[in-house]
Amino acid sequence: DLDAPVRRYVPELKLADEQAAAQITVLNLLNHTAGLDWNLIDDGKGDRSLAGLVAKLPELPLIAPPGARASYSQAGYNLAGRIIEKVTGLPFEQAMASLVLEPVGLWDTVYGLAEVMVRKFAVGYNRGDDGELHPARPWGAFKEGARGDNPGGGLASSVSDLLRWARFHLGDGEGVLPAEA
Repeated sequence: DLDAPVRRYVPELKLADEQAAAQITVLNLLNHTAGLDWNLIDDGKGDRSLAGLVAKLPELPLIAPPGARASYSQAGYNLAGRIIEKVTGLPFEQAMASLVLEPVGLWDTVYGLAEVMVRKFAVGYNRGDDGELHPARPWGAFKEGARGDNPGGGLASSVSDLLRWARFHLGDGEGVLPAEA
């Protein structure tokens, strides 16, 4: 239920503003109107689970009352991912794979950092201070179990899967959405 308060699904949600914590809806998270600041991400330290990131939300400042304005929020998408975990009983990445990626046939679309390294994905490069080119995202530097900022980011895909995803959206949603949707 997009209009349900987030606490229906994540009753342990705490924010610096208790009233805001009680008011934020699932839709607020998805359309970036929850009032949460953007920058609560997996920094590679401590608990990398979505539950761990949600536990850090009281540290995050609110930038507006829920529903007042749109502002991109990585933290909001991480909280939405935690809702998916609670509703499905699966880790976010597994839920997305079984409910979305596999039914659409996106076999070369992955969240796992280790998975990216064994697939044929392009790697971006940045010029370092030394003038040399270096991989833009040092995948090997992430420790085992790092999330790659999921669910707000970190999904890697091939060009053929991106085209398949576009065709899915141009079609009728077959394979993922029930006919009555």
